[in-house]
Amino acid sequence: MKSTLLLIFTLFFLAINSTTGQTKLRVGEFTYNGLTLKVTKNPENNYFITLATTPNFKYNPETIRGLSEQIIASDAVVRTFYREELAINQLPNYSQLSKTNAWIKFYYIVNGRRELVNLTIVTSQNPPFTQENIGFLYKQITSNQRFSVTGSFGLAKYLNMIHYATEYRFDPNYIE
Repeated sequence: MKSTLLLIFTLFFLAINSTTGQTKLRVGEFTYNGLTLKVTKNPENNYFITLATTPNFKYNPETIRGLSEQIIASDAVVRTFYREELAINQLPNYSQLSKTNAWIKFYYIVNGRRELVNLTIVTSQNPPFTQENIGFLYKQITSNQRFSVTGSFGLAKYLNMIHYATEYRFDPNYIE
């Protein structure tokens, strides 16, 4: 009788886990729809998710038309045309996430030609996110995000790396 109950419980547990198909986010590499992502942790236990293969970064020139790269880059303004919330709201466990105080940040590197060079996703420690969540967000954002890049000197278009970041908090009491 005990072995029958144990068998039923085990089968029930396996059935629940196999139907969700969700794998907890953890350090290492995982593949989502042909995209291989790498997960690392910093000393504060936040998760950093990037492409497993590092893109070939082309650094900014030291000067552009006599002005230093730092002046031009600090003056550059990046605007996005796809709100990350559109993808976040599509997550299958969004209602569960919205009850947490989790956060997720998106760190973009864009060039002056308005092209995405790199995206790094950072999550709060002990995140309720799954590999499928992060893979879906990475795919959605890199497929749909568009940028404008401007600057008062008109030279931002010559930059190879402009940093831009956004953040989304699931905490229902958080006010921007």
